[in-house]
Amino acid sequence: VQTCALPILEDYVKRGKDCCVVNPCGSGKTSVMADFLKNHADKSAVILTKQANAKAYYEGKDPCFLNTTIKTYSMMLSDYRNDRMDEYNTDFLIVDEAHYIGANKWSEAFTYIRDIFDPLVIGFTATPQRFESQGTEETIVTEYFDGNSAGNFTARQLQQQGVFKEPEYILSLYNLESEIEDRLEKLEDAGLSDQKISDYKSNIVKDNVEGENNENKNDNDA
Repeated sequence: VQTCALPILEDYVKRGKDCCVVNPCGSGKTSVMADFLKNHADKSAVILTKQANAKAYYEGKDPCFLNTTIKTYSMMLSDYRNDRMDEYNTDFLIVDEAHYIGANKWSEAFTYIRDIFDPLVIGFTATPQRFESQGTEETIVTEYFDGNSAGNFTARQLQQQGVFKEPEYILSLYNLESEIEDRLEKLEDAGLSDQKISDYKSNIVKDNVEGENNENKNDNDA
């Protein structure tokens, strides 16, 4: 995945264009980010992320992140509101989980950085289509990166290439009545008061009856 996405990303950057790397979770997007930073070690970079423990997270991934400025989206918004934006005057603005820049307030701060400082913007996301754009052709890539993307593998494609393991499906079979009986027997041995045991039994029976009623209703509605 990295060997496919990085050359495309580098080509966009060489031409002075923003680009977003779009690949599934767990496919190595952070490795692409690290390799990109190593290729441009002479340049400055600010990383925007949703990670709460962002600094420790990235610096634990690769030493190359020690030379970057790492900000959460909330920190960016606070800096924007308090006119503390000098740190965002950078060569590269790297936007991890780039779908978050579509949120109204974060988008406002992000747009300010891009308009005032004009960095090259490199995005990374597994979900380029936000909820409000479902059913349309609009994505984070088209809205913020001029349609420029790298990667674009699906999880299924990565399974077929052996990058992801095929999922294992586990069938769980149980008998609800025997489960209830077993739970009630354990209550008898738990040393609870008669009142607590009675209340617990009532709740189990009530939940069971409501579950059966809902199931029957769904069958009738089908």
